[in-house]
Formats: sequence, structure tokens, C-alpha cells
Amino acid sequence: RERLRAGGGQDRGMASSSAAGAEGGLGPASSMCGDRISFSHLTLLPAVAVCAGLAIMFVLTIHLFSRGFTREDPRCIKRRLVAVCVASALSALVLRLVGQVDEEQGRTLCDHLGLRWRGIVVGTLYPLLAHMVLFMGPLVQNITTGESPWDEIKNCRNVQGLRNLVFAPLSEEFVFRSCMLPLLLPSAGSTAVWIAPLFFGIAHGHHFFAGVPLSNIIVQFTYTTLFGWIVAFIFYRTRHFCGVALCHAFCNLMGLPGFGEVSSHPTPRFIGFLYVAGLVLFSVVLFYTPTIA
Repeated sequence: RERLRAGGGQDRGMASSSAAGAEGGLGPASSMCGDRISFSHLTLLPAVAVCAGLAIMFVLTIHLFSRGFTREDPRCIKRRLVAVCVASALSALVLRLVGQVDEEQGRTLCDHLGLRWRGIVVGTLYPLLAHMVLFMGPLVQNITTGESPWDEIKNCRNVQGLRNLVFAPLSEEFVFRSCMLPLLLPSAGSTAVWIAPLFFGIAHGHHFFAGVPLSNIIVQFTYTTLFGWIVAFIFYRTRHFCGVALCHAFCNLMGLPGFGEVSSHPTPRFIGFLYVAGLVLFSVVLFYTPTIA
């Protein structure tokens, strides 16, 4: 009997400890994606401050890992590939630490980050197809002049291709969309779609210290921020990371449209029509991006 009583007391003590750990989100059985957390306790200013911190950490990590090398040096690229992985992991950790356990109204960390199965087919393919519509003109222009996008995809075999088509899209979308939007949405609502991409655009200004002309930096800030608004809206609607990461990779694959080369194409009017039609159709398709709860 004494042993039974002692055993029962021990079981009750372990249950109490487990319950206390679960309430604090620190129990041994809990995982980063297991606890339901929310960011509703953050007002706009602290949320913006955390986002700014994530952007600074992302840029600093890249530079710390690649000091002493030029940007296109393969050794520099390899170091930066490691750096963006570290920055992404740290960003997810920051999100978990900032989040407050909320078992009733919260979401798991993976859900906040857009790493979920529900609606993954629509959330992934719809945005990608929308961007293919946008680039309808450049796609036909390149294919009819013998420049196949497949040639660029083959570049994934080298470190430059891995950087442009794999690591950059994955890490940048993870930090600047998956991590920042969940922080901003509770306090800013849909306005977060306009705020978060500003950090993305400003972060690209670090190329100025590598000798890139200021005029190029301004152009890059403009189109990266514009692109950021588009994919932030897509993430806001779909809450899927895969979709925005694929869109980013596809846009890096295509590059900026060759507007100046349209006039020299054998059928310039047709290509010009496709440019305009792609933009109009993309706007409609983007507007009807499905909302995935």
C-alpha cells in the first residue's frame, strides 16, 4: 500500500509538472510547431521594431559570413548560402520567443510561417500560374528568340544558380514574408501587406557598400518593394510559404522584362500586346487570389 501511495503521488507530481510545462509552452513534449502562439499582444511599434531587427540580422549575418570576399566569388557565395540558412533559423526562433502561448486563439508556429498542408496545392500553384501569366510577353519573346528559361534552370548546378533560384527565394521569403507578416497582421491588419515589403526593399540597399551605384540601388529598391507588395498580398490571402517562394524563384529566373528588345523582335506588336495582356490578366488573377483559412 505504501508503495502504491508513493507511486500514485509520484505520478500526480509528474502530471502536475507536465501540465505546468504545457501552460508555459516549455514542457518536454512541446515542440516549436506544437504550441499554439499568437502575436496579438504586440502593438504596431514593437512589431515594426522586431521586423526591423530581423532585417538587420539578415543583412549582418550575410556580411559577417562573407567578409573579405567579392560578391561573385564562389567562396563568398557558399558562405552566404550558409549565412541565409542561419538567419532563417534565427528568425524562426525570434518568432517563437516573441509569440505568446494562446491555446484558444493562437496558431502553431508552422501555421504562422505558412508551413502547412491545408490548401497547399492551390496556395502553391495559383500564385505561380499568376506570375506566369504576368510574364506571358517575356516568355514568348525569349522562346521565339531561342532563349529558353530551361537554360537558366540548368545553372542550379553551380553556386550562382543555387543562390539565385533556390537559397535567395527560400530565405528571403521565409524571413521577409513568413516571419514578418504574422508579427504585423494582429496590429496593422491588411496594412501589414504594405509595411513588410519596405524592409525587403531597404535590405537590398546593402549592395551600396559593395560599390553598386546609388541609381542602381534606387531602381532595385523600387522593383523589390513592388514585388514584395505582390507576394505579401499573396501570403496574406493564402498563408502558404511554398507559393511565394516559387513566385520569387520564377521571377529571379525570368529577370527584368526586356522592354528595350521588343522593337527588335520579328513581331513587335504581338509581343507588345502580350506584355499588356499579361499585366491586365495578372491584375485580375491577383485580385481573385483565394483566401485559405
